[in-house]
Amino acid sequence: NDAFMHKYGSHLWDNKIQIQHSCFSSTNDLSKGLLDHDPIILHFACHGYESALSLFDQDLGAPDLEDFIASWTASGKRLRVIIANACNSDHIAQALSKHVDFVIGHATPVGDEDAVAFARELYGYLGAGES
Repeated sequence: NDAFMHKYGSHLWDNKIQIQHSCFSSTNDLSKGLLDHDPIILHFACHGYESALSLFDQDLGAPDLEDFIASWTASGKRLRVIIANACNSDHIAQALSKHVDFVIGHATPVGDEDAVAFARELYGYLGAGES
């Protein structure tokens, strides 16, 4: 967070966005992170497959993730955007799109440098007030 603010400047982010970094290794960790922060945007930066996102200790299958997000959003939480910045995550993004307003996933493999560049551009535009 501090390195990101230093590189891009806090002026872009004042009163617009707050970045909270959490490491999820299971749905329990994900649940705790969502409860702690109640985010509008949930960004997964991990490895992915057509049927799962690879968390630190385990794979999170698309059906389990979809069930989790469906129940989270049905409870009235403010989550509106999910970014699955992972290889071959378009099927997961499609499933999650039933439960939030916007979802971004990748249809093909994405290299680490490209994933970082994508996130840099996305949050740079959001921080500048663009949609």
